[in-house]
Amino acid sequence: MRTVACALTILLAWAELAPAQYPSAPPVPTPGAAGPIPGAEYPAAAAPPAAATPAALPQLIPTRQTAFLIPFTVDDAEGLPTEVQLFMSTDRGASWQLVARQRPADGQFRFRASQDGEYWFAPKTIDQWNQVRPSGPPRPELRMLIDTLEPRFQFDAVAGRAGEVQTRWEAQDANLVRGSLRIEYQDAIGSRWRAVALDPPQPGPAALPYSGSVTWVPETTARAVNVRAEIQDQAGNRAVINRRVFLPRNETTPSVTGI
Repeated sequence: MRTVACALTILLAWAELAPAQYPSAPPVPTPGAAGPIPGAEYPAAAAPPAAATPAALPQLIPTRQTAFLIPFTVDDAEGLPTEVQLFMSTDRGASWQLVARQRPADGQFRFRASQDGEYWFAPKTIDQWNQVRPSGPPRPELRMLIDTLEPRFQFDAVAGRAGEVQTRWEAQDANLVRGSLRIEYQDAIGSRWRAVALDPPQPGPAALPYSGSVTWVPETTARAVNVRAEIQDQAGNRAVINRRVFLPRNETTPSVTGI
């Protein structure tokens, strides 16, 4: 049986398409261009197909790119098909739409997402007798999580009476990476940034708010320090906040404490 597969190593093979390759208005679907093709849909089923069970799903790949290439390969043991089709689902396999057609020799689809979300992709082929392979509903071979929004992030830094700096934060994102939080300070513009020691975050669902605080004493005699905090999500979107803290005129011994 002829088989066709989207490249599972897409992060090594994909490429962001130049903006000039896409007009400002959505293009009319043509061979190779991604976009729902009227009448080429699989309606929502009463239950997801067996291939959509968690154990059978391909790994979810997060990205902040909205335009990329999806390479494919075709098993030509029975001869090349006349067309390779790309189906897409935005409801986790409940329904599918035909979004692109390509010649087998082209080896890749171009895709551009209209919004953030989880996208499933499944290929099919058409042979010279107009037979569709594989038969039945599409089976996902590639899952992409498109996320272009930075995490919601709040960060405050104030000076204490003894010269310590008290910082608090709260971050929220459906795909937040808690361990990516960094807090740094510098005692003058252009000087070296120094990292503040942070305890490892407690495990928890990424979608829940992540909040905490840390108090530390900067190793400086300057009257003010610049404080920078950043955190990111799985797609690499970063949220960065800068604060300037004015210190009191007393000398302290540097130390760091965490909460």
